Amino acid sequence: MMIEFKNHLYNIKITFRCYFKYEQIVKRPFDINNFNPNAWMYSILKASNKDFEFTFDDFNEIISQNELKLNEFIDLFHKEIERLQKENNSVFLLNKKVNTNELISTEDIYVILVRDYKFSPIYLFDEASIDEINLLIKDYYEKENSKIV
Repeated sequence: MMIEFKNHLYNIKITFRCYFKYEQIVKRPFDINNFNPNAWMYSILKASNKDFEFTFDDFNEIISQNELKLNEFIDLFHKEIERLQKENNSVFLLNKKVNTNELISTEDIYVILVRDYKFSPIYLFDEASIDEINLLIKDYYEKENSKIV
């Protein structure tokens, strides 16, 4: 999926790298119930496009001057969510520990998947499906909880 921004077409692809970038900006784990749409939009564009050279501050300034771009992005994002749901793919990282509401940061998820599941960092950031990540994180915390009992 593509979006035009400042007379240039950019790719939109939701990957683990998007979540990582988002958390770097907002300084807290991603939470679908409390997230910053501008930071999320910027994170997706930055993570999906090596040639996206805008800073977050510049991006916000441009968006504030043109609300249509934000609305266009939101519309495209909803279409991407619908497409992924039709394919039975998760759209959002389920970053809560099993049986708790404690959020897990992307840094913690990265460590678990690279260290314990031997994921390639490049694969994790750019190719792993959110479904795949969610299943492994759920499995990890279920195993951790069973050790406690």
